[in-house]
Amino acid sequence: DDTRNFTTNVILQCDYFLQTKNDFLGVFPHSDHCEINIVMRTEHACPQLPANIKNSKFFVTTPTKKVLSFKPLQSSNHEVMGFDIYLGFPLLYGHNMMCEAGTAVCFVNSSATDPLRKYLNMGSMTSNLKYLKDRVSLKLPSKEVCEGNKTFSSEIIFECDRLISGDGSPSFHGTTDCVHRFMWPTSLACAEEKPCQLTIPD
Repeated sequence: DDTRNFTTNVILQCDYFLQTKNDFLGVFPHSDHCEINIVMRTEHACPQLPANIKNSKFFVTTPTKKVLSFKPLQSSNHEVMGFDIYLGFPLLYGHNMMCEAGTAVCFVNSSATDPLRKYLNMGSMTSNLKYLKDRVSLKLPSKEVCEGNKTFSSEIIFECDRLISGDGSPSFHGTTDCVHRFMWPTSLACAEEKPCQLTIPD
């Protein structure tokens, strides 16, 4: 363009853990052909975590003394399609990801006109994983008012599924008594080795 200068935007995204040594995510063209975006992940773009969040454990020990680690889930946010709900341990901040520090379940209210009510904390990482009856559960309290004296909270149930590739992904199973419920099939929740199995369509 003969009348305009090129512009480079450097966008810093939050990453508390920097699990990858390469924090450079790439160069992304802007919709305006005179601009480009350079995106990098760094811990310096993150809000300071509350002490109780820092001390949260991302592993659980089964009755047979096997340790199940859920640390791989810390590397990215997981969107539940159709509900604009994001899960993270804790949330990694970026575009449309602006809940308060320590949020694990963020609801983005796209219809809100007040920016302070657009990003709602529906669960903070203030509790630890618990193993119960071949499942791993995580209960996350929130300060957001639901009804009466009740506040919202979220519960994530991790179920063992050895056929799931990667870390799996959550699904939203509705809200009951102010509790948002999610199911998350993943091989990370598998405690006991089972004989080789073959799954066929019928």
